[in-house]
Amino acid sequence: MYKRCSYQDITMTYGQVISQALAASGTAAVYSGQLDAAPIGMPVVQYQETDWEFVRRMASRFGQSVYPEPSTGGAKVYLGIPETGDVCKLEETGYTARVDRRFYKAGGEEAGYSRGQFSIYEVENWEDYRVGDRT
Repeated sequence: MYKRCSYQDITMTYGQVISQALAASGTAAVYSGQLDAAPIGMPVVQYQETDWEFVRRMASRFGQSVYPEPSTGGAKVYLGIPETGDVCKLEETGYTARVDRRFYKAGGEEAGYSRGQFSIYEVENWEDYRVGDRT
């Protein structure tokens, strides 16, 4: 549902605005302290955006990715990738290696790029892991 909402309190931080926007749907925001480092200093308006679109726009000011985290129970949205500390062992034989098409679109080696900068490893695994787990 699109809505128009205004956050007038200029002492609020981006983290507080995001948390307040998600609270209406019973969703918790989990983010780094960077989003609470300083007050925004001006009103913030949600312009005919869904809460998801609004949160993505706010997080983009810090280069943070936004994704739902369903595996820990309860409704949570992460901003940025958390470090869970969990290490997952994947089978070494179940992967495909390739070079991303963007390598060629960017001009490839002639433009000064190496294939290693655009290497992709696709691993097929049916286990459930959390974003932030290390392999």
